[in-house]
Amino acid sequence: MSIPFIHLDRASRVSLAEQIAQQVVESIRSGQLKAGASLPTVRSLSRRLQVSAETVQKAYRILQEEDWITSRTRHGTVVNPRLSPHVPLISPKREQNRFQLLARIKEAARLPGMFPLSGISLPPEEEIARILKQVASRAVEASWQVESHDPFGLSALRSKIQGLLAGRGFWTEVETICMVNGSQQAISLVAEQLLSPESAIGVPDMGYLPVLEAFRDKGARLVPIRHDHTGIDIAHLRAMCEAHPLRALYVMPHGQYPTGSSWSESKKRQVLQLARQFQLTIIEDEYYGELYYTPRPPLPLACLAQEEPGIEVIYVSSFSTILHPNVRLGYLVVPSVHIERFRRGKYLSDTVTSVIGQQLVLQVWEELELAHYLERRRGQLRQARDELLASLRRWLPPAYKVVPPEMGVAVWVYAPATFCGLTFFERCLQEQVFVMPDQAFAVVKPVRGFQVRFGHIPHAMLEEGVKRVGRILAGMGVK
Repeated sequence: MSIPFIHLDRASRVSLAEQIAQQVVESIRSGQLKAGASLPTVRSLSRRLQVSAETVQKAYRILQEEDWITSRTRHGTVVNPRLSPHVPLISPKREQNRFQLLARIKEAARLPGMFPLSGISLPPEEEIARILKQVASRAVEASWQVESHDPFGLSALRSKIQGLLAGRGFWTEVETICMVNGSQQAISLVAEQLLSPESAIGVPDMGYLPVLEAFRDKGARLVPIRHDHTGIDIAHLRAMCEAHPLRALYVMPHGQYPTGSSWSESKKRQVLQLARQFQLTIIEDEYYGELYYTPRPPLPLACLAQEEPGIEVIYVSSFSTILHPNVRLGYLVVPSVHIERFRRGKYLSDTVTSVIGQQLVLQVWEELELAHYLERRRGQLRQARDELLASLRRWLPPAYKVVPPEMGVAVWVYAPATFCGLTFFERCLQEQVFVMPDQAFAVVKPVRGFQVRFGHIPHAMLEEGVKRVGRILAGMGVK
């Protein structure tokens, strides 16, 4: 009945029982305590830590309430034998609650008559829809004429992507660009090629959970890194690099999902310095790449890394936000040293990304004059963002704060510490408002608040939805 070393800070404001419980959880997460492992008796642990038996009993109760441990007669206290084979990030009880929340969100998204403030995919923008229909048959016809398939995709489309990136100051060779079936496949391919079971990877503490599950599915250990409205917490990243042998770092430096935060150039360079110091491969996910609202396009980490040899950045982007989520097409920019490895991995995965899908995007690109369209679309979205921010400031209680996003199509509303996202979500449904709460994005502990999207529904509809949310929040009385 052994337990890893526990250090108690008797001057801390955190109770001794909570400190014991937290450190036991960390030992489970790190793999030091396996599912089914025996824990010391209350009496022996209290003697060892020189605390009262009541303190240890309280710590064990905290762990039992969250289903981290179980106690049975004649078997003693053990780590929950039913823990997931993946590295557990949140307690089994919270995992079950989150599973129920996500199921409820999926169900609610299909309810008629909702004000969809976040989380729902609607038909594509009118101009995009018209051109998709117009070029569809042409794309199918062109795809029959392609006889040999490079696993990295059509060279004509990759050349256009090369030009798009160059316009943002990021130069790369066509040979480094790999077409994929959306960002999800990109992340799975990266995980397959770079991570091994038990590899540790730093991830944002809030994010798109299916992407993060792609890392877990490969057996990787997720290490959440704190973020705030300015982006990644550099001090916490350094502390996690020192505490864990991180193999990689997954980041969204611009328009981070779901909060919309973007990093300063200074913060980007600090992250690159840490990547060099700790030999991290950076996986940069720029989901909203072309939808920026700053006077000049922000420079990707992959671009800045070119100035500092010895730093490896894999760049990921997608056409989903430009065209529609159902256009499952994205791309990777792979460091030259890994090209053959990724080419083989892509070939074994699915030979090549749908040629019809690639031709469709290529035909839309040419018909739409993409650069001019994006300039117009950014202007439309900037106006929609500003209208949403005005609505939020007009209707929400003063305790709720917003930060204008510099990229993307979502605003995060930061809530007070006593805010309960689950209660808020249910009350919104009662008022026919669909909004994604913090628990839907949290890797471990949520950043209190909720997400509101813009640019996908008329402003009058968005205004009414925000007005209803304001009434709900006022009724919750959170301060």
